[in-house]
Amino acid sequence: MEYRERTSSGGQIKDIQGFVDGDKLVLKWLWPNGIDFVYIYKSCEDEAATADMINNNNARLYTKEEYKEFYGYYERINEIEKITYWIFPCVKENGKLLLIDQNGIDNRITLSLGKANIFYSIKEKRRLFKDTKIIKIIVRCDKAIEKEALCYVIKSGASPINKDDGKCYSFNQDFNVGRNQLPEIEIKKDDSIRIFFQDGKKYGEIYELIRE
Repeated sequence: MEYRERTSSGGQIKDIQGFVDGDKLVLKWLWPNGIDFVYIYKSCEDEAATADMINNNNARLYTKEEYKEFYGYYERINEIEKITYWIFPCVKENGKLLLIDQNGIDNRITLSLGKANIFYSIKEKRRLFKDTKIIKIIVRCDKAIEKEALCYVIKSGASPINKDDGKCYSFNQDFNVGRNQLPEIEIKKDDSIRIFFQDGKKYGEIYELIRE
């Protein structure tokens, strides 16, 4: 795919907005004067994209007429993760479409496409004539999750309300899709235990943590 460098501040995609509507992603943006075509390219959250990477096999050509007809760009959601969308303007010269290499800032947006569910259960087993109890934790995941995403917190006398409300422990293994039964934990009889995100802002955008 041929491209050209920017010749002015004009002809640039701006004000991209994106949101999830049911099982569809919706993108809207401000079309500059003189631009009737764009290429829409998807990448991982941290991947950079430039015009020389774009071709008909890895990007979607979208026209201004289509945009007007459908009131934006719609795409069915198949992934549950963060994805960056890049929109590259195109111009037609001598019968050829040429991409305009934009600044990589105004023509991109990163979105969280849905949330994967993480279900967990905590079962206690009391021990006769002992001041401790055995804890069994089961975690069920819609997708594989790295161990750094979760932690468990133990607090004496009451249930912890966040990851800093008690003594925080990391898990020693990643979580596979489906049912994960973790090694038993022995705690004091008056202790309570709960699971939290290690980083609520980071992981809370892509996962829903649900106690069963």
